[in-house]
Amino acid sequence: MVKIVTALFWFVIGTAATLLFAGVFLFIFGQSNRLVCQHQADRLASCTVSHVLLGRLPLPGWQASCVKEAYVEESCDSDCTYRTALRTSNGASRPVSEVWTDQQAQDLQLADEVNAFINNSQAPTLVVDQPPQAWVIWLVGGLALMTIVILGIVVIAQMARVLLGAGR
Repeated sequence: MVKIVTALFWFVIGTAATLLFAGVFLFIFGQSNRLVCQHQADRLASCTVSHVLLGRLPLPGWQASCVKEAYVEESCDSDCTYRTALRTSNGASRPVSEVWTDQQAQDLQLADEVNAFINNSQAPTLVVDQPPQAWVIWLVGGLALMTIVILGIVVIAQMARVLLGAGR
């Protein structure tokens, strides 16, 4: 009986650890971003970035005033990764998303949209929604489910050994 309780204990601990890992991973990579910009003065904009986790849970965002341009940051340690950032009139910059990706074309398109908006004072408001990458959500969910199923199979095998007398 002790072996069954021990197996159930490790199943609960393993499941909790798996769900915690999946939750942290989804928190980092499962966010969607909404960028909203409005004109301030001549060729300057005020932009707000808000984040939503898995399309449901709002997270804190931020606001930048006096945005003069958007550009694509590049990091080429081993392979190149990219993200779009906003630069203000005082030279400060802030990335729209903290996540670096290999999607250079997508980041260039976002930077072009923001820059076109800033240069067109007739455009009322710019709203750009960036959904999370669906494959990341499916991958994390699938790996978590697979791990929990494997842990369940191990627990069932342990219980069968004890109940059928093979565990003596």
